[in-house]
Amino acid sequence: MKKLDSGKRDEAAARARLLAAGAYKLADDPTRPRGDPAAFAASPSLDFGPMDAAVARLKVSAAAFDQALAAKGDALSRAQRKRLDAVILTLDQRLLREQGLPFRPWYKNMIYAPGRFTGYGAKTLPGIREALEERRFDDAKTYIGLTAEALVDYASRLDEATRVIHGG
Repeated sequence: MKKLDSGKRDEAAARARLLAAGAYKLADDPTRPRGDPAAFAASPSLDFGPMDAAVARLKVSAAAFDQALAAKGDALSRAQRKRLDAVILTLDQRLLREQGLPFRPWYKNMIYAPGRFTGYGAKTLPGIREALEERRFDDAKTYIGLTAEALVDYASRLDEATRVIHGG
């Protein structure tokens, strides 16, 4: 997860080198005044620890669910199947957050969304990704937490489904 901002950091470093070397002066038109583009400010360090922990938790929960279903799925009673269906039915709702996404509060899924500027092209982890792409680092910090929270909620619901399979 820590590689998300390395491309932007490389881009900023390349831009700074071009500015220092005067590379933009090659395109000068003496009849039009212009200025060098502003250098990007340094990107702050972001803590992706909550996302790393949430992904690890989800992997464990998903593996336990898969193993339980493979081992006992065929032997579930009708009542267990009905309870399992009820738990799984609302599983995807665990990925929603009431705040919604920046500039699109009506879109509440923290894992995927249509991009703000890409039409219908889907973006994964949109709250984090778009904040990084647009250098809105406070939003990135917020959405790292919200997205991690959504993944932990999803894992918790999978754990509940696993307990149903085990007869709980």
